[in-house]
Amino acid sequence: MTEAHTSGFTVVGNHLAQHRGLSCMAIGLAVHIQSLRDGSAVDIRSLTERFPEGRDRFAAALLELEKHGYLERRRERLADGTWTTVTYAYNNPAATAARHAREAAADAAAAACPEPAPRPAPKPAPEPAPRPAPGPRPAPASTPASTPAPAPKPVAAPPPPRLRTPPPERRTPPRTPPQTPPQTPSRTPAVPAGRPLKNPVVSAAPARPPLPAPSVHAPALLRAAADLLTGLRGREPRLTLPERDVRRLTPAVAAWLERGVRPDALRHALSDGLPPEPLHHPAGFLAHRLIALLPPPLPATPARSPVDPLQNCDRCDRAFRAPEPGLCGECARSHDTPAPAEDA
Repeated sequence: MTEAHTSGFTVVGNHLAQHRGLSCMAIGLAVHIQSLRDGSAVDIRSLTERFPEGRDRFAAALLELEKHGYLERRRERLADGTWTTVTYAYNNPAATAARHAREAAADAAAAACPEPAPRPAPKPAPEPAPRPAPGPRPAPASTPASTPAPAPKPVAAPPPPRLRTPPPERRTPPRTPPQTPPQTPSRTPAVPAGRPLKNPVVSAAPARPPLPAPSVHAPALLRAAADLLTGLRGREPRLTLPERDVRRLTPAVAAWLERGVRPDALRHALSDGLPPEPLHHPAGFLAHRLIALLPPPLPATPARSPVDPLQNCDRCDRAFRAPEPGLCGECARSHDTPAPAEDA
């Protein structure tokens, strides 16, 4: 029977409840940890006091969860200078890794496209000088209806304003410019001084070198490279990669293996010396190391000249090396030398 929970419940994904690589002990422990509040104790001593299982079973279950990305244990320094182990629980490691990858890609895109410099605001136009307002006209005096109103006196119009006449310009004869040799017009159009370019040229960010790739397509080599990338989370849980990044980085790892690098040496090169802070984009970190630390290919071994097989001399049965059977050198020389003539 299925009843809806109204309080006191925990949402658990099927990726954990039906995980094929985790034991029942590890799945149950992960569900218990996800149901706790932040800051609760989940060390082995607290778990053995709470449950009947022993220390070894809890230690193995914690290692399983850490291997598959559901737990992360870090050594952090407290304010008083002491060190402690802090456990971080992830209820959906794949979604967390994908979100970190999107954030890293957005940060990289923002860094590659800098914002244009702000243009200076145009200067405001000067306000025109205010014109003097005409004076108020006197209101006509109220008169009784029987007395006619006197005719208004004519008001003299104000004299027109005087305009200053500019002095006549002195005209000078135009100067003939000195003849200069014709210059080849440049391809870049001239820009008037003080006028900004409509499309300013922005220097592009340096392109990132591509990932290395093997010289030949070898399925066995690619499978070994993919297994090595997937197994890195067993050495370092922060290097848990989604399947898309594993497919993208597999050719680069195969290029390392093709150049004669042993798998254990490659694991150390990728997982040793990690920074203490969290890795928000482990795929980008591994891609940088695969590009920057790529060793040169091994020198080609010189081809050895073929060695002639051993032959037995047809005359003296002595062993010698020659491409074909026949006489040895001594017998061949004595055979070619003519015998001395006998005295008559």
